[in-house]
Amino acid sequence: MFKRQNSKVNFVIIFFISLIFSVLQSEAQTQRQKLQRADSLFAEKQYTQSFEIYEDLLKSGNAVTPAMLLKMAYIKEGLNDYALALYYINLYYLQTSNDRALRKMAELAEKHKLSGYAYDDVRFFLNLYHKYQDEFYILVMALAVVLFLLMIYQKKVTHKRPIGFGIIYLIILACLFYLNNFALDRPQAIIDKPQAYLMKGPSSASGVYDVIDRGHRVYVLGKEDVWIKIRWREQEVYIRENNLRHIQL
Repeated sequence: MFKRQNSKVNFVIIFFISLIFSVLQSEAQTQRQKLQRADSLFAEKQYTQSFEIYEDLLKSGNAVTPAMLLKMAYIKEGLNDYALALYYINLYYLQTSNDRALRKMAELAEKHKLSGYAYDDVRFFLNLYHKYQDEFYILVMALAVVLFLLMIYQKKVTHKRPIGFGIIYLIILACLFYLNNFALDRPQAIIDKPQAYLMKGPSSASGVYDVIDRGHRVYVLGKEDVWIKIRWREQEVYIRENNLRHIQL
């Protein structure tokens, strides 16, 4: 009797797993077909129709490809919507870490006199780290293992305390800890509305700090209700969330 019950349970489990797999496969196929349709429309220069499909795919989080994001940026730049063009190039860079995207963003920022696109040494290191994150991690791990083995060798063979190796080993461990916990770039967003008000505090009565146009890129520092705390030209100010597009996939 127990064997018969187990057989029924196994059958039900297998049935539901097969059903879920079938639904997911069907959904993936539908998304691929949508992407192919949008690409065909783009090739035919029917940019409005193709953009609508691309945008739907992006909102759903499915079938998002670097090529799709570049096409979306191309369409918006053609319409002189430089703020959204920059937004999609930013998303493209998140996926690819392609240096050409940085150059294109800098070009558009210079053309439209936009802030937040400076490429300093810190950003260079962070971009380099994100681009080769796995390689960095493997290299640091390998160095840590080699130093650990050298410490054991020195202690057993020479009977000396491996103080020098120990210090270097601790430094490498600290680097690993930093890479794992703090070497993530701060979240950023693009001002998406014209004449966006920057406030001194998280309320409409706190006083206006500045009024800026769309397209600027800012660091996101926190959130209080509908207000987003951002860094604007070395100052911490607040802006309503509906004035921003967060740069995230």
